[in-house]
Amino acid sequence: MIDACAGASVFPKSFDKRAIRDDTVPKTTLRTATNGSVKMSGGSRSTFTLRNGASVAVKYNESNVSFLIVSVGEATLQGNWFVFGPGGQAMISSEAGADLEKLVTGPAAVQLQKSRGGYWLLFNTADEPESG
Repeated sequence: MIDACAGASVFPKSFDKRAIRDDTVPKTTLRTATNGSVKMSGGSRSTFTLRNGASVAVKYNESNVSFLIVSVGEATLQGNWFVFGPGGQAMISSEAGADLEKLVTGPAAVQLQKSRGGYWLLFNTADEPESG
């Protein structure tokens, strides 16, 4: 699952037998929707090869979860890109970053503000004056 508001990436224990133990993964605590504790068992890094041959690396915590959760915020700090749109959704390696950066910094893009681990779209309604 790709989660734009997840505070950390969490994968099931032994999800990737080739994963490398990574002590630089920030230690985190998570709680379930029913307020149960999720016990973490350390950090790892996995590298995946995309269909175009490019590599994507993801750092994550391991736990007794039933499916993996990729934190968009954490993965972007590691150089990965995400695109969510009506024509498709994708996780893209840093190798394609220069092309994407032109799009997201161009005049057609509206920047999101990151706060408390989530991304927010700041705007005014049509009848509100812009604050300066």
